[in-house]
Amino acid sequence: MSAAKLFLELMVGARIDRDVDEFVSGEKPEFSPEYYGKEEVEKIFEKTKNCTYPHCHVMTRLGYDCILRCAELVQVRKEDVDLSERVMEVRAVKRSIPRKVQFSSETAEVLEPIVEDRESGHLFLTYETEEREGVKPFEPESWSRHFRREHGAKEDRK
Repeated sequence: MSAAKLFLELMVGARIDRDVDEFVSGEKPEFSPEYYGKEEVEKIFEKTKNCTYPHCHVMTRLGYDCILRCAELVQVRKEDVDLSERVMEVRAVKRSIPRKVQFSSETAEVLEPIVEDRESGHLFLTYETEEREGVKPFEPESWSRHFRREHGAKEDRK
């Protein structure tokens, strides 16, 4: 990176105090995100209600309501959630910023039993049964892979 900065300073006369990527990346790529309509979102919620993956439906609703990345979703802790205000503190991951977001009353309703059941720490653990509580939080890739494989959200797009 220092070589690229020196090259640009010598050849272009640009003093670079910013990230080199701004100068050498070329044109910005076209941004055309995929999105789901309300009916499609409701279909996904219905699919996740009967999922055997622990807390799949709750994680899907919370991720949707709060516009969370997988990495942010799996990091949610009990102390981050305020059910009375329906507000959650989102922890920063990658290049995101920490922030407070609000979620719907429907999401609060399905989230409440998990928050009340958990003493502290991560809300969404790898597995839970009546006899045994999960031992570690989900990995972002694990959650993402499950969602794509089991609920086919990406493949359903037309």
